[in-house]
Amino acid sequence: MSDLEISKEGHDTPENTKNKTGMIYISRIPPGMTPSKVRAIMAQHGELGRIYLAPAANSHPKNPRFKEGWVEFKKRRVARKVAQLLNAQPIGGKKGDRYRDDIWTMKFLGGFKWEMLSEHIAIEQASHSAKLRNELSQSKREQEDYLKRVDRAKKQSAIDERRSAKNLPPKTSDKHYEFKQRQVVSRHPSEQASQESNANVNAKRKRAGYDPAVEQHKAKKLETVLGNLF
Repeated sequence: MSDLEISKEGHDTPENTKNKTGMIYISRIPPGMTPSKVRAIMAQHGELGRIYLAPAANSHPKNPRFKEGWVEFKKRRVARKVAQLLNAQPIGGKKGDRYRDDIWTMKFLGGFKWEMLSEHIAIEQASHSAKLRNELSQSKREQEDYLKRVDRAKKQSAIDERRSAKNLPPKTSDKHYEFKQRQVVSRHPSEQASQESNANVNAKRKRAGYDPAVEQHKAKKLETVLGNLF
């Protein structure tokens, strides 16, 4: 092997350095702990690269809170060792330290690189931005609809006031609707059959020379005769 080949093998290019890094995932960040505090604790165990703590939902600029974090070590084997050493252990520190008794859990992410985290963060931010835009758009539509209804109510109120000043009744809709009443036709089968039967009987009586007035006169005369007999 030549001296040139040995030199290239021993030289740490940016690509080689990136491949040697190791990532640790911290599933819970104690309330009040900042990135600088995490860096100070982790730096005691090895050389660090970048650190990212994800803001919690109730985080505020004046009082930031974080829910989870990622820590990059310059050496992968150191990251693996630190995760094994500190996982499910008290944070520790000096007596009286607010984080002394807090327990955090962490995991070594084999094969996970910072570029993957950056891509994940970008996707989440884009999704959050799209959701925020939709909410703002819906809120704007609701506000515009409300303002239109208020404007219509004001105009109608002004019209009613002017008509009231002229002793006119409030204006109603100019549209008038007319409905033509149709004859009610029974749809019940029994009623329809009864009507047809009565019509047939009347037709037969008419053909036989039946006169209701004459028949009624005969009935009264018969009733008178019977009354005289009894």
